Amino acid sequence: MKPKISLRQQGLVVFTALLAPLLLQTRPTGAGAQVTVLACALAVPVLWILLLPAGRGLAPDGPVLCRGAFAAALAVSVACQLYQAQRFYSDTTETELSLFWYTAVVAAAVLYGVHAGLGGITRTANVFLWACGGGAVLLLLSVLGHLRVSSLQVVASPQTQLWQALPARLLLVPEFLLPAWLAPTPRQGQRVTAAVLAGWAAVAAALAVLGEAVLGAGYADQSHPVYTVARLGGVSVFRRLDAVHVAIWMLLALLRLMLSTWALLRLLQGLLPTARSRWLLIPSGAALAVLLGTCTAQQMEWVCGDLLALALAAALLPKRRKTP
Repeated sequence: MKPKISLRQQGLVVFTALLAPLLLQTRPTGAGAQVTVLACALAVPVLWILLLPAGRGLAPDGPVLCRGAFAAALAVSVACQLYQAQRFYSDTTETELSLFWYTAVVAAAVLYGVHAGLGGITRTANVFLWACGGGAVLLLLSVLGHLRVSSLQVVASPQTQLWQALPARLLLVPEFLLPAWLAPTPRQGQRVTAAVLAGWAAVAAALAVLGEAVLGAGYADQSHPVYTVARLGGVSVFRRLDAVHVAIWMLLALLRLMLSTWALLRLLQGLLPTARSRWLLIPSGAALAVLLGTCTAQQMEWVCGDLLALALAAALLPKRRKTP
């Protein structure tokens, strides 16, 4: 039985969790603000159409292959999140993160998410979203002196660069399917998914415009574009506010990790209801361990995308018939 959380709250917690991959980008964006804004506008209807069958496929009576592929994608996504958060922290603070303390913090967050459930995660998301909003206002105020409208680049043929504006790693995240899975009906899930996609695209476009207005043409080549902008900001005598932003963004990363882990465990409870079926976790865990040991982070992100594509394809399969 799914927790009784309002549709608005469900959309809010998913949207808050999806802010993490936007803020913790660790590779060059490869496109300017103009192209990114156009790509965001295009991504919302395209992704929404692709996710339409998810509500029916992820229902308890939907195809097992769909729910299994979604669970596998979440498992790979959790591993990618652990790597992304550790790399972002090490790169931005220029210090190696202690494995012991990193493991302790992650374990505490996961245990809290599992114990508190979606209700507790939603309350945490509300607090983190307010903190993120305050951080966004602080970031904007701190870089006002660096904003230059003339720094925005104009591309003659932006349509030729749309494919690189939104890297696949930002689109192929399993959390986009969570509203469809959590909602009581597919139609309600479609509405929440559309709202989450629109909000996510608006934030992605706003970050691109802010980054290019501050950094100019060099924005597209930054490995940590949002953090680079944050480093330039200062308010009054406070000249290094980037540590505040990093702390808030790491909290968002932990929130996404809590949500993904909670959803993964709930999916496994439905897929593996008996003690005998849970033995399947051993070969599944071994396969994930092999994946972690042999694949790079980028390769794992593509594996996650392939699993999501499999889940969406399986969602088109007919539902199983109930036996009389």
